[in-house]
Amino acid sequence: MHVLPLWSFGIVALMTIIFFPLAYLGGRKVQQFWAWATGTEPPKEKVIVFLPLSIIIGLLLSGFVQAFFDAGSMCHEYHQNILFCTFRVLNLTH
Repeated sequence: MHVLPLWSFGIVALMTIIFFPLAYLGGRKVQQFWAWATGTEPPKEKVIVFLPLSIIIGLLLSGFVQAFFDAGSMCHEYHQNILFCTFRVLNLTH
C-alpha cells in the first residue's frame, strides 16, 4: 500500500489544521477555569511546545482526511455507494 498518494491538501485539511490548535487552547482554558473553580493548581505545560505540536499533528492527519473527502466527493458526484467507491478510488481494496 502506498501511503503518500493518500495525502492531499485542500479545504478540509485547512480546517483540520486550524481545529487542532484551537481544540488544544480551548481544552487548556477549560483546565484553567476548572483549576480556578476548585482552587487547585492550574496546568503547567508549556504552550510554546504543545501548540506547534498540535499544528504538526493536525497537518499530518489532515492530509489523510482530505484524501478521503476528495474521493468521497467524486463518488457522490457519480451517484456511487460512497463507502465502497471511496476505498476503490483510493486503491485500498484488493
